[in-house]
Amino acid sequence: ASGNRGMAWKALLSTTVKEMRIFLNSTQPGSEGVKNLIINHYPSLKMMNPSMQILIRDKADDNFEAVIEADYGKGINSTVNVNFMTEREVMELLKRFQKDGADLGLDHNEPIQDVLPHRLVDPN
Repeated sequence: ASGNRGMAWKALLSTTVKEMRIFLNSTQPGSEGVKNLIINHYPSLKMMNPSMQILIRDKADDNFEAVIEADYGKGINSTVNVNFMTEREVMELLKRFQKDGADLGLDHNEPIQDVLPHRLVDPN
């Protein structure tokens, strides 16, 4: 159970980050860490944060340095150069994005509107 607690921030990412933009050149060694993060963690991040937009752009420019931008909403953004970061370092950055948003008092959780008639959503 203690191993799961260390990853609880992943499910909270969308509560403080409205949109994440990942820019990389997947053919360059400097983008290796962020590329591995996308391959290994994108499915679970998206599953845990369906409301958060995650945009991934693969740039053709060989001199392009990988960056990740976190859009916290309310005009607050953070852009970090992740060129030559390891996959683990990029994951720590995402964790920091979640914490920074929480420290700013941001919360994008909105109550889910019940728009369907109850007979359609009632499991009984």
